[in-house]
Amino acid sequence: MKRTIIFLTIFSIITLRGLAQEKPIHLKTNLPLWLLSTPNLTLEYKFAPKQSLSLTGYKGQFVFISETAIQGINLSYRKYFNRQSDELMGFYLSPGLAYFAERHNNRFPPTYGVRTDIGLQHVFKSNIIIDIGAGLYWQFYEEPVFEGQEAFQLQPLMRTNLSVGYRF
Repeated sequence: MKRTIIFLTIFSIITLRGLAQEKPIHLKTNLPLWLLSTPNLTLEYKFAPKQSLSLTGYKGQFVFISETAIQGINLSYRKYFNRQSDELMGFYLSPGLAYFAERHNNRFPPTYGVRTDIGLQHVFKSNIIIDIGAGLYWQFYEEPVFEGQEAFQLQPLMRTNLSVGYRF
């Protein structure tokens, strides 16, 4: 088992490094979520000049606010508006899809939605990344209205982002 884990780790590093030589890969984490005891990780892959796909996953508990457990996945497209280079840096717009679940009665009923973000990302010469942004998450979910009846609800949620990471 230990050999399998070592092999998969080495294989992943070599694969990521090979992809990174062709197209940059950014690995980031959102610091405010860590302050709320919610581990998270974002993988951003450049597929064209000034364009990328971003996949974020998180799972944790807001222990400082309440005993609420959450989990979610976001998939976003990012378009950078940078006149100086084709790198993934500068001002960006980012529409995307989201899945979110919050523990309720020991279950995680899912909610789905769309999100829009604006932000600014800078990559230093040392490959360290700082990403600051804000946006809206439009959450769709079912909620009981009357006994035996449920209705779809739409709720906008404000979100912020202060991420640090590394460009491979």
